Amino acid sequence: MIFLFALLVVLLSVLPAYFVFRRVSVLGHASRRLAATALCLGAAAALVAVAVERTVLAFTELSFDVRAAGTGSALLASFLLAAPLEEALKTLVIWPLYRMRRIDGPRLGLCYAVAAAAGFSAALGVSRLLTAPFDGVLGLRVLCAAPAQLFFAGVWGYTLGARRGQSGSWFAASWLASVALHGLYIHIVWGR
Repeated sequence: MIFLFALLVVLLSVLPAYFVFRRVSVLGHASRRLAATALCLGAAAALVAVAVERTVLAFTELSFDVRAAGTGSALLASFLLAAPLEEALKTLVIWPLYRMRRIDGPRLGLCYAVAAAAGFSAALGVSRLLTAPFDGVLGLRVLCAAPAQLFFAGVWGYTLGARRGQSGSWFAASWLASVALHGLYIHIVWGR
């Protein structure tokens, strides 16, 4: 049963990213190699996130679950640890493409950010499924968490690509909004 959920998580993460890539590659010139690299680096970043989150949660005695540590602990874990760490690691995967000027428009920013988030979401979901005692609620939580990773990365990825050549700070605003909404989503899915 765990492997069925793991397969569903991978499909729910990678298929939307593939459809975004196909749509963008028809309209522009998205690189298959760069999208695959972003996907693989996103998966590696998820493993780093899992290790850091486990270490910090164990050290601080925080928890995502409200029943385990209380509402305050769950909110701190979601808003100050998980959401900023996860979005920062996905941004770290995409930032070299931006600096090398491989992202020259909002569509490419969206495409590569969603590719990185797909790898991140798949690896994070499978890791959570394989390391926690499995039950139906865990499987449902992991499945619900997967699309949010792609959506929030897509928001800041689009503005990162749109920002090329502009001096505005829309990327910072969209990134912070993504972190805040992602933290709320994590709290709802994992804390309640």
